Amino acid sequence: MGGSYTGAGAQAASGSAAGLLALADRYSLGKPEERDFAKALELYEQAAARGSAEGMVNAAVMYENGRGTAKNAARALALYRKAAAAKSPAGMFGLGNMYFNGTGVARNRQLAEMWWRKADAAGSAPAAFNLARLAEQNGLAASDSMKLYAKAAYRGSAEAANVLGARYKNGNGVKQDFGSAYYWFYKAAEAGSAKAAYNLALLYIKGDGVSLDFGQAVKWLKTAADKGYVPAIVDLAVMYYSGSGVITDRKKGIGLFREAASDGNPVALFYLGLACHRGESGACEDRRSAEKYLSRSASLGYVPAQYVLAGIYEKEGGARLPQAFELYRKAAVKGYAKALNNLSLMYASGRGTEKDGRQAFAIMKRCAEEGSAVCQHNLAEYYLQGTGTARDAVAAYGWAALASTGRPESARLMEQAGASLNADGVRRGRILSVQLIRKYHSR
Repeated sequence: MGGSYTGAGAQAASGSAAGLLALADRYSLGKPEERDFAKALELYEQAAARGSAEGMVNAAVMYENGRGTAKNAARALALYRKAAAAKSPAGMFGLGNMYFNGTGVARNRQLAEMWWRKADAAGSAPAAFNLARLAEQNGLAASDSMKLYAKAAYRGSAEAANVLGARYKNGNGVKQDFGSAYYWFYKAAEAGSAKAAYNLALLYIKGDGVSLDFGQAVKWLKTAADKGYVPAIVDLAVMYYSGSGVITDRKKGIGLFREAASDGNPVALFYLGLACHRGESGACEDRRSAEKYLSRSASLGYVPAQYVLAGIYEKEGGARLPQAFELYRKAAVKGYAKALNNLSLMYASGRGTEKDGRQAFAIMKRCAEEGSAVCQHNLAEYYLQGTGTARDAVAAYGWAALASTGRPESARLMEQAGASLNADGVRRGRILSVQLIRKYHSR
């Protein structure tokens, strides 16, 4: 062990409960090279034996979480009971948690609430937070619960401060106020909340209530990432990988994606699979691993992974086509425009599924109506060719005109449709194009 056995160590040797606690804290919370959780537990137990409620609670937490020893819910419960009997707010709070979760004792929500209320009356911030959350679960309106969360936040609850920040940011139960959102997120982040640090970063990324500042965003993302908060690790990785707000560093981005992917994050798995498929250095040993990462991400419901993996399968063709079709279908169900387009094309061509023009048309029309210029162009082609619907050059003209902004191929398609129409048909096509442009460009 590092360090010298002085100060707290001398007090501990003399039998002082305070000295035992201080030395136990050093073994539990000190420098990594000094930590010894088994020794910390032993010292907390000794302090508890001398009547220290803090020692009882700290030892109970270690037994409950299996730190420095095997998990022992019965011992944790006994220690929480002793601390609660000694009027310890932390002991009452811990005992309430045991009843609420059914850890070492039969689950009993009424007793849990009773002990949380006792802890709250004794000034416990986490108990106040749990009571606020419980009240909401029992139907208390968001506007009424603000006071309960505020009480917990003013007592120092980082969780409650983060909730208040989110409420002000989203206007939930209170008038939207980004300034107040920033204040509470900052308070929570300063108190150690990784989630609040991440929320602060999002304010800076979006410029909500603060100046757009990627430097500050990266600072707070790093703060949250250093605490292991996976969404922050992923967003930081995306910034480095894409060069958004920072100097592009794909190697660093891939390293962060790998860290988050080990936790099963679907976004990180997707980017790792994408980098692997592209053959980027450090992403994976071989490109075949790309499918493994993308498949895991897709199986977790991440739509971009379903779409990219489907594209890989479609390109391979053959027996892979039905798999591509199924993945496009899954992504299309979530409204992913590119997947809707490709699913429609597979129905239209009969690749990976039975040919079905009506399905192809219905899916392409849905995609076009949702604003995809690619789908609007393809819908115009369907109308012009009569794919899954009656041939309609007027409709083809209108939809091609809608898609034509910045798309020369759509302008050419519009001219092609117009060439097959008489003067009255062109007039009706122009009227339809104006109607469609007004309807969809105004969204």
